[in-house]
Amino acid sequence: MARSNSKTVTPKTSSGISFLELDKQLSKIDGFETGSILKDNSFSEVDEWIPTGNYLLNAQISGSLFGGVPNTRSLGLMGDPGTGKSFVCLNVVREAQKKGYDVIYCDTEGAIDKSSALKFGIDENKMRYQPIKTVSQFQTFVSNLLSIVKTSKEKNGITPKILLILDSLGMLSTDKELADALKGHNAQDMGAKAKELRKLFRVITLDLTAAKIPLICTNHVYAGGGFFPTKESSGGDGPIFAMSVISFLSKAQLKEGNNNTKTGIIVTSNLRKSRFTI
Repeated sequence: MARSNSKTVTPKTSSGISFLELDKQLSKIDGFETGSILKDNSFSEVDEWIPTGNYLLNAQISGSLFGGVPNTRSLGLMGDPGTGKSFVCLNVVREAQKKGYDVIYCDTEGAIDKSSALKFGIDENKMRYQPIKTVSQFQTFVSNLLSIVKTSKEKNGITPKILLILDSLGMLSTDKELADALKGHNAQDMGAKAKELRKLFRVITLDLTAAKIPLICTNHVYAGGGFFPTKESSGGDGPIFAMSVISFLSKAQLKEGNNNTKTGIIVTSNLRKSRFTI
């Protein structure tokens, strides 16, 4: 058998520097330390899944019956009133607490309280309830949360396990809407809200990933135009672009017996977007 005298050669770029050396030098630039060769980079890698409380929904979102919400990404739950958006959120809160997460529940609708949380088996001592009114208020709150988490990590070397929920995106108002209301101006400017929401997700998305804080947002839908009517998420495309998984929930009446007695609803989840499943 012939012996090979070949050596492994590190490829060089057109400038004569190896890619590994280029990578090292780029990582020394202030603000770019989190970048590296992809093989060694775990910045946005999902290393934990939070169950939703429903095996089929877990599988649809993550590709596994035992998966669920990814710990470095965001999930959007869109749907008409009464389709179970808050119901899913509260189930996720319970399952997240079982995995050691503390929860911050930002409520824009005054929709939940301690008694409703207790019905889901939630530990109220490990959940902060935070009323939120405007897009800018939520952005400020999240930015301060991220700053506190970053400081804690630098001081203790440990990243707190936190789940963040916004229920709901559609009820957030803008500073302009509040100012107009004080002046008695009732004209709506949906473009301003869409612009603020795009800015919001540009500011917080990557930092939430870095802090391994999963975000769940609920949102209202409206009937879209066109020959084939569709359901569209309110607030523009900013949240759609930013979120990793988006589920649109719909409902049908559940009836039983010969007289078709209404006993509940059947909720269907249709993925509009997913980075983990087909």
